[in-house]
Amino acid sequence: MRCAFGLVYKTDDRKDRASYDACVELNDDMVVGHTEGLETALVPSGAYLRKRFDGQLDEMGAALRKMRVEEIPSRGLTLDGQRPMIEIYLNDFLRRAIKPKIDLCVPVRT
Repeated sequence: MRCAFGLVYKTDDRKDRASYDACVELNDDMVVGHTEGLETALVPSGAYLRKRFDGQLDEMGAALRKMRVEEIPSRGLTLDGQRPMIEIYLNDFLRRAIKPKIDLCVPVRT
C-alpha cells in the first residue's frame, strides 16, 4: 500500500448530499480478492486544483468551500461536478496525534 485517500462524490443535485469512499492505493503487484465490501476502481483522469491543508479537521470543509467558491473562479476555471474531490492523507495524524497534512484536490475544467 502506498497512499491513503478519500473520494467525495456528489450524490444528487442537492448541495448537502455527498458520499465518501475511504481508499488506499495499491502497488502494481497487489491483487485484491473478492472480499465482501471491497472494490477496486480507477480515479477518473483530468485536471485538479490541489492545495495543502494542515489545519484542524473541523476547518477542512471551509478550506474546500474556499477552493470551490473563490480560488477556482479567480483562476478562470470551473468546477467539474462529474468527478470526485480527493483528499490525500500524507501522514498518520490519527494514530500519532499530530497535525494533519492533507492535500485537497478539487476537479476542475480549464
